[in-house]
Amino acid sequence: MVWMIVFINCCWFLGGSVCLEETIIRTMPFNPQSNLFVSNWNGKITINSWYRNAIGIEATKRVRGYPKEETKKILEEIKINLSEDGKGIKIETDIPKTRMGDIGVNYNILIPIEANLVVESKNGGIRIKDIIGDIKAETKNGELTFFNIQGNIEAETKNSLRE
Repeated sequence: MVWMIVFINCCWFLGGSVCLEETIIRTMPFNPQSNLFVSNWNGKITINSWYRNAIGIEATKRVRGYPKEETKKILEEIKINLSEDGKGIKIETDIPKTRMGDIGVNYNILIPIEANLVVESKNGGIRIKDIIGDIKAETKNGELTFFNIQGNIEAETKNSLRE
């Protein structure tokens, strides 16, 4: 069973610029020994374990600092692509490269404790907690943080810290 819930938050700034956020929540079946691939641009990725054979994804798209109508259009242009194959599930953020500024997606993801991860982020940190599977993580301009990991970790960061 798949559920999708969408929340939209909005605020206005002096000068007419706006911030908009849209949160999408989705749950889908996930084999505990599968792989999760996440590729993000301009946002944090937080991954925690749970004891279900499913993946829970909370993705918050955000756009700040543009006029109201343009902000809505940019928010619609940000795509969160989910695909599934025999190896696992892939989550990819697609932000139009012609857009600059405070535009991005933050992810909070729950996965089975045994899952293997391949995670990359540009301009955002990666935080992974309570996983016994193997992890490959790379970030540019973001911190890498790991807590209570029992599997192998292959990690690389450029222009930031690793803990």
